[in-house]
Amino acid sequence: MVNELQDLDFSGYSVSRSLKTTLRELPPYAALEDVEFLATELGLSPSSVIKVDGNENPYGPSNATLRALESLNRMKLHHYGDSDQRRLRLAIAEHLSVGFDSVICGNGSDELIDLMFRLFINEGDNIVISSPTFGMYSFDASLHGANVIDVPLGEGWEFDEESLEKAARNAKLVFIPSPNNPTGNMIPMRLVKRLLETGAVVVIDEAYIEFSDTASLATWVEKIPNLVVLRTFSKWGGLAGLRIGYGIMHPELVSICLQAKQPYNISVVAEAAALAALADSATLDARAEIISTERDRMSAELAKTEWMNPWPSNASFVLFHLDGISGLGLRDKLRLKGIFTRYIAHPRLENHLRISIATPDENDRIIEAIREIESE
Repeated sequence: MVNELQDLDFSGYSVSRSLKTTLRELPPYAALEDVEFLATELGLSPSSVIKVDGNENPYGPSNATLRALESLNRMKLHHYGDSDQRRLRLAIAEHLSVGFDSVICGNGSDELIDLMFRLFINEGDNIVISSPTFGMYSFDASLHGANVIDVPLGEGWEFDEESLEKAARNAKLVFIPSPNNPTGNMIPMRLVKRLLETGAVVVIDEAYIEFSDTASLATWVEKIPNLVVLRTFSKWGGLAGLRIGYGIMHPELVSICLQAKQPYNISVVAEAAALAALADSATLDARAEIISTERDRMSAELAKTEWMNPWPSNASFVLFHLDGISGLGLRDKLRLKGIFTRYIAHPRLENHLRISIATPDENDRIIEAIREIESE
């Protein structure tokens, strides 16, 4: 076979030149590093590491979810799942008290973010964000050739309402996480209303809403055709590894999404886990309450240091402003102690570090490690 290819000449072919223009200078997405690999490089046992870099649920799936996965009929695994997602959409609709036809599920909420781009964005269209924010919006904008109009958050991470409204009037999509990642603050309802009135499609990403005291906007969607609310099972449900998210939006848009998405985008395993999580929502709500309480305790304890200043958070993480040490420097010091936190490479976050909330015992280890670093 190799000899048959010897006369072929591909020296004039370039993969990069063959790509569509929007992909030729695509910036990489800053995904999480593999903790097991890093731990081994540092001479640490992966089982001893405290992983607080990805805002994952420290408790993992509920026992009911694990039992559902263990009992999953293996005969289902060689069949495709339900392309219309009917069982899961119905369960989510009942959970949120919204209409069945207002729900669409995705392979993580990331797939639904990408789907919004595929549905609404032509090359050269504008999207609006407020940085620092979740990096997937800008990544997908590069992928689809959209212009990113950034209306940065203020010094206290407040939204610039006037500038956001003005930018939205010339945009197709507006992406706002609420609570915001990585700052942890909520978008005011008055601003949501102002953005909706511009006619842009407003995507409110509620990945961390279960850790806040704020009501979801999910019930608004049936009357507001340009509102999209995104949710996920990764944080509240402890199912980050199964990639299962969902959106609540106007029924007309759901119908279009069902036509445009990949037909079997939800695996039967992810569906079974999500259904079990919804059936055991009381357990997951109780765990979310523990995480929220621990978040506030962590903030109070670490604020006692002379150089760590927590920003108020409504999410399952806290962003700390640091004095006298860079975010990268503190991240690396904590790594040597087996604690993996998240440094975000953003110009305004060089002296910040984001720490996800772990179990109470693990949080105690984090507090102790930071006090040791303070005394060094």
